[in-house]
Amino acid sequence: MPAGEIARHSTKEIVAALAATDAPWWLRRAIALGAAPASARLARRLRAFDAAIAARGLAAAARSFLDAMGARVTVLGAPPRGAALVVMNHPGAYDALATMAALGRDDVVFLAKERPFLRALPNLRAHLAFVGGAAGLKAAVRSFARGGVVVQLGAGAIEPDARFERAAASASWPPGSGLLAERAGRAGAAVIPAFVAGVHSPRAKRLAIVRWAEARGISTIGPLIQATVPGFRDVEVTLHFGAPLTLDVPPARGAHEARTALLHARVHALAPVAR
Repeated sequence: MPAGEIARHSTKEIVAALAATDAPWWLRRAIALGAAPASARLARRLRAFDAAIAARGLAAAARSFLDAMGARVTVLGAPPRGAALVVMNHPGAYDALATMAALGRDDVVFLAKERPFLRALPNLRAHLAFVGGAAGLKAAVRSFARGGVVVQLGAGAIEPDARFERAAASASWPPGSGLLAERAGRAGAAVIPAFVAGVHSPRAKRLAIVRWAEARGISTIGPLIQATVPGFRDVEVTLHFGAPLTLDVPPARGAHEARTALLHARVHALAPVAR
């Protein structure tokens, strides 16, 4: 898909994130015009990233993208080898890219919400399974059977970045993680907790517009700025892979919820102390 079409999808998401979809037309138009230059730059970079996946593979493409953005990734623990389910937190920004780079392999499938701009990136799309219905679960089971890695962002929504604020360890996750862990166990795949932090630019976090947006629950402005505006090459990501888990939960009503609670606790046990 042309970069212009990807940029249009990105701009629509920004307008929606600012809760402006029901605003007067002139306000929506003003927000879209203001976001258009950054969306266009991001679209060009995403299109180049998608082309790099075809040319060099997922892990190498992710490393190149992060290098170009000036983001450094420190990996703690051992990335999984063989079939595995990696369950992790979701602070947004560069978390998926850092995970792709840290895993260092191309047989990776991410479970993701369906979004138009993701469908517009065909080579990345081959590494995604959209959640909803049974399709995502079936894709995960097929990946386990091939010896691949499935990555699930347990919260299903953006969480705090523990590098800057306390991780929401008390928040609960929907039970999908427990269901996936049960299917991974059946397939002989390892279940690996992981925690990622530091995916945002400290310099971007200090901007007044980012502070204003985040105070209103809008998490997209900072990542857009750090990915498209020069001067935000201060991102230092830490990705910590934990040891494989055994989630022995009796097969009873609420078993998926119980497994999910165990996974949530083990993932957040890997969180660094906020600065």
